[in-house]
Amino acid sequence: MRKACSKVREYSPLFSIAVFAFTFISLILYIIVLNSVSFADFFNYNVSAPFRAVLSWITALVPFSIVEIVLFAAPFLLFLLIYLTVKIGKKGKKA
Repeated sequence: MRKACSKVREYSPLFSIAVFAFTFISLILYIIVLNSVSFADFFNYNVSAPFRAVLSWITALVPFSIVEIVLFAAPFLLFLLIYLTVKIGKKGKKA
C-alpha cells in the first residue's frame, strides 16, 4: 500500500490528488444525502446556506446576470481565439 501511495504522489501533481480527494468526499456525501432525508436537510440549511449567501451577494453586485456577459462577449472571444490561433500558427511556420 505504501508503495502504491508513493507512486501516486510521484506521478500525480498535488492539485490532482486534491481534486480526486474532493471528488471522493463529494461522492460519499452525495450517497449519504440520497439515503438520509434528515442529513440532507441538515446539510442544506447549515452547511451550504452560507456558501449560497456569499455567491448570491457576489452576483448581486452587478445589475445583470453572468450569462448575459458570456452571451455578449462570446462573439468577441471567438474572434480573439481565432485571431490568436492564426497568429501563433503563422509564427510557428516561420521557424
